[in-house]
Amino acid sequence: MILRLTKVWMVWYDRNVPKVILYPTETVYGLGVNPLDERAWRLMCDIKGRPDTKPASWLVKGVSEIHKFAVVPEYAKELIDKYLPGPVTFILKAKDTVPEYAQAKDGTVSFRVSSDVIAQELINGLDHPLTCTSANLAGASPLPTPEEILRQLGQEAALITDVYDDGSRDGLPSTIVRCVDAEPEILRQGSIEL
Repeated sequence: MILRLTKVWMVWYDRNVPKVILYPTETVYGLGVNPLDERAWRLMCDIKGRPDTKPASWLVKGVSEIHKFAVVPEYAKELIDKYLPGPVTFILKAKDTVPEYAQAKDGTVSFRVSSDVIAQELINGLDHPLTCTSANLAGASPLPTPEEILRQLGQEAALITDVYDDGSRDGLPSTIVRCVDAEPEILRQGSIEL
């Protein structure tokens, strides 16, 4: 399938630097790196100006891929099947396949399956997950366009290798559901109410 994008900007980069992608989701623009590559993970954190110990959500191809990286309680399977793909992030207990640096302090990791066509095409063309953290400086609100995002990131924007501009994304961030204990816990109400 050929993507029809408003613009695709290829930003200059050194081939020794891990690939960093600015891409649209159905909610806001995301900053994507391979979360299984520690150098890429730390670079993503540097670009955002946040500690490399803070977790970031993972974008995966589909629900079956979540099971490769996380323990999925029975009740969570029903929620995941109902709300994914879509603007919901699920926090689950990480399996050993998730590097320690990419886990939260409590041993969890969060996942999304995006319903955005461009995000789906990107992830389907890769043999690994992508981080799905909002593309903004740590502590700042997400901005709607790549141009505004790149301006906000300042000099660090030069480290982004690919920018997929599909117009404005003014959506609310995803709803976050923690599925680790006996019952699900809503940590953030986003564009979908659970």
